[in-house]
Amino acid sequence: MVAGLFVLLIFLGWIAVMNVHEAVVSPAVPEDMATQFSGQFRAYSHAALAFAEANQGYVGSIGNQQIAPYMGPWGFPSGAAAEMQGGLLDVWATPPGLTVPQGEWVVKEMLDTGGDVAYAVNVNGTLISPVAGNMGSAPNGAPNGAAVYQVTAPHD
Repeated sequence: MVAGLFVLLIFLGWIAVMNVHEAVVSPAVPEDMATQFSGQFRAYSHAALAFAEANQGYVGSIGNQQIAPYMGPWGFPSGAAAEMQGGLLDVWATPPGLTVPQGEWVVKEMLDTGGDVAYAVNVNGTLISPVAGNMGSAPNGAPNGAAVYQVTAPHD
């Protein structure tokens, strides 16, 4: 009986170790692609803003290598680009393969940032926010359907 109990404990211990090992070796990817994209996009947007604050007066495209020091542990969202032109910091990304409504990414961003209306979606050249409505023209180069973050560029 003691030997049977001992074997059972070893077996249960092995199962527990294998479950922990599996979670560490292959961590779960968020099933909600909109949540994953919105987190990456928020990190990228804030990293571009940190770059802009550290480089006031910069004009032009901002490369990923310039943003990377501000990204922390986050990966870059797909189709990401950033630029400072005409007094604005424009950041955009287009998530591939997402079948969620475009506005869902933006709503997720605004909820996670306390209602920040700097987030919108490029709808045929117009920035549309589910909260603020029409926010004007989308930045040149932002693809239709892209999530866009637009703020006034930091200056002295």
